[in-house]
Amino acid sequence: MKILILTDIFGKNSIPKELQLKTITIYEPYEIDNKIADENKLYKKFIDNCGHERYFQQVYKKVMELKPDIIIGFSIGGSVAWRLSNLNISSKVVCFYPSQIRNHLDIIPKVDTTIIFPKKEKHFNLEEIIQKLSQKKNLTIINSSASHGFVNSKSKNYNKNEQDKYIQFILNLFNKKL
Repeated sequence: MKILILTDIFGKNSIPKELQLKTITIYEPYEIDNKIADENKLYKKFIDNCGHERYFQQVYKKVMELKPDIIIGFSIGGSVAWRLSNLNISSKVVCFYPSQIRNHLDIIPKVDTTIIFPKKEKHFNLEEIIQKLSQKKNLTIINSSASHGFVNSKSKNYNKNEQDKYIQFILNLFNKKL
């Protein structure tokens, strides 16, 4: 089974150790500067060095090469994973707090897709987005009780209990696919 994880602005080092397995490909948008801890500065660096569209294009090429069974994305990686869900190039897509989803509501997943939203988003009305998405086929929507970034121990919104819960969710997906 091939698994592809798409990172957030913190890169590979933000992926929980339970998911840093030799059998999993972890893809980050550019060479992350691990000395920067401020999320706003990291996001600016992401925009300056890569941007959303370029990250999508890079990942698309990687997906065509790797042909993963499962794609999992966090934040900006989750937004990219959402965009890939309508291409029928994997069997499962999981998107954690994909805030750019608000710009891609026209997408209709062709594969089994799960979105795990935070309890709220600061850049858009989450309830409106969920309502628009709730009618789509192949889509499961889950609301976390934590804030955007809860799986990432480098995020100010890190939540150990929610991280543990969703790491187990992901590991269960792997077991179902084995």
